[in-house]
Amino acid sequence: MIVFIRRLVINLPCRSSLSYWYNLGSFLGISLVIQVISGLFLLLNYNRLESYSRIIYIVIEVNYGWFFKIFHSNNARIIFLNLYLHLYKNIMIFRYRLHKTWNTGLLIIVLIIGAGFSGYVLVGSQMSFWAAIVITSLIRVIPINGESLIYFVWGGFRINWITLQLLFVVHFILPFLVLIIIVFHLLFLHNRGRTSVLYIHRGVEKISFFPYFWIKDMVNIIWYLLFIIVLLLYPYSLGEVELFEEANYLNSPVHIVPEWYFLTSYAILRSVPSKRIGVLIIGIRILVLFLYPLSVSYVRVPTIYLSHVWFVYIIIQFYLSYLGFSPISQPYVLLSLLNTFLYFLYHFRIIFLNVIVRYIFKVIS
Repeated sequence: MIVFIRRLVINLPCRSSLSYWYNLGSFLGISLVIQVISGLFLLLNYNRLESYSRIIYIVIEVNYGWFFKIFHSNNARIIFLNLYLHLYKNIMIFRYRLHKTWNTGLLIIVLIIGAGFSGYVLVGSQMSFWAAIVITSLIRVIPINGESLIYFVWGGFRINWITLQLLFVVHFILPFLVLIIIVFHLLFLHNRGRTSVLYIHRGVEKISFFPYFWIKDMVNIIWYLLFIIVLLLYPYSLGEVELFEEANYLNSPVHIVPEWYFLTSYAILRSVPSKRIGVLIIGIRILVLFLYPLSVSYVRVPTIYLSHVWFVYIIIQFYLSYLGFSPISQPYVLLSLLNTFLYFLYHFRIIFLNVIVRYIFKVIS
């Protein structure tokens, strides 16, 4: 075990050209571990039968419970921010050439999304309750047994404490599955090596992971200290007002708005009139990322092609999030549909260019 740990984080040979952008991965791993630890502390005082009042009890009565609660919720937002930055940074540097590393990373994203949704519901507030109704109702689109399956998930004909019990179990198990897959993710990554700025994998110009990259990763501690300072100054700035109101199934909010990291999917879902087609599009939105390894090109694409990746992604992703926050009316619905089309056009364009470059290279060679 000691030899394994030394090979994983001490004697690991790394390229000297790795920049601070590679800290996103380690920062994400640290955030996930701390998230699990803070969640375990909250678990000691949580009761699904009276979820909202129990959250209030944790915040007011438990020693430092207020800190663990706001840290756990805000750290989840930081995790998703790092997750998206890490994903599209790796698209830009062609990390999908490492098939196993890429696929395990996408699986981690799917599991974190599931953990984020199940944890959001456990708060028991008005917004989380109605968001749970909207999301779980999508199970109805499953052919044949969709109607029966949703009643099984709900534990009845509407969301109740049995539903929270199921989601509580899911929210407890998924983070540990994520940590297990992260180990395999790191093993696959260290087996093949990180992608350098030259987009090659040859074993040249390598240095030891310790102490050089340990010093670089210490920057993550500085980021966390800044995050805690901002957290203490503005603890509830990212939350909706309905998060501070107990769930009431007789009174729905005027405008249901999920957490910001679900706004893109929410905008896509409501941009089409058919719920079944909307769920299909959301599924394709994730599946399209698994297509990247099929378009691997070992020829370096021009720099101008790489530089616009971030710019285009920021425009599409952030604008879709804004549209998901906007009211369900025109022109927002039409703009959501248009940006959904641009989102898929963006990804398929990168895949298509990779295929064309690989084909031209084979013809020339």
